[in-house]
Amino acid sequence: MRNLDPELSLAYRPYYSFNEKWPLKPGVPVPLDIEIHRTSIVVPIGYRLVFTILRCDFEHDQEPAVLSNVKIAMKGCRPFVHNDPVDRPADIFGGSTTIHFEDGKKPYVLLPIIPV
Repeated sequence: MRNLDPELSLAYRPYYSFNEKWPLKPGVPVPLDIEIHRTSIVVPIGYRLVFTILRCDFEHDQEPAVLSNVKIAMKGCRPFVHNDPVDRPADIFGGSTTIHFEDGKKPYVLLPIIPV
């Protein structure tokens, strides 16, 4: 389900139509555009922006936050988890993912520059 809709996609925001299954094949790299949701963070000059790519949703080791209207303890990105056995069956989503770095096909991050 990684086919981009060229009419709705923007340079900084890919739009996936989710209307076709395109199964991955082991050992065959495929390009993938991933949107990083907008925030109001401004990185000062001289600072670094660091990205961490994890194999699963991020969870921290601190005591989870609990809200009366949320049934799942919030640790990291929770309650936004991707572990529903019906929606994410282990036989399809339980494998491993490899990030490929090839000459001439290096990954990049597109970031806006906001004039000060």
